[in-house]
Amino acid sequence: MISASRKNCATMEQFKGSWLPVLARMDGGTSMRAWIDHFFSALRWSSAGAADLFRGEMAARMELAAGVVGLVWIVVIGRSLAEIGVYLMLAFASLAVEALNTAIEEIVDRVSPEHSEFARRAKDLGSAAVMFMLIGTGIYVLLLTVAAAIGR
Repeated sequence: MISASRKNCATMEQFKGSWLPVLARMDGGTSMRAWIDHFFSALRWSSAGAADLFRGEMAARMELAAGVVGLVWIVVIGRSLAEIGVYLMLAFASLAVEALNTAIEEIVDRVSPEHSEFARRAKDLGSAAVMFMLIGTGIYVLLLTVAAAIGR
């Protein structure tokens, strides 16, 4: 006889294709070693992408420099650790959007090497995304500066 608690337990078959068996594959699937290997491969690929971004994009280097200056500024004006953390997330998000914009530009240049309305719009939209992110980050720094100036 099966107990009530055992009767309600799911089998591995019910979870095939979901995240649960990935955590602890009892069905002979992905091993922890494969996870570790994939993690380090992904780290290498991401590092290569970051190196390409900073080597090839003046805008990314400028954004990185502005991010460092902004970080120094908000530390100097004495903002909290939480506010600094939010700023760092915004700064990294700005760099991520810049990387996506660069990827869009690379793809568009490959797909549409001639000047076209499609290419112009795609590149302009990617650039607008970067602009919005940078404006948002700048507003945050401005608000922190005003708050520090009025004693908050």
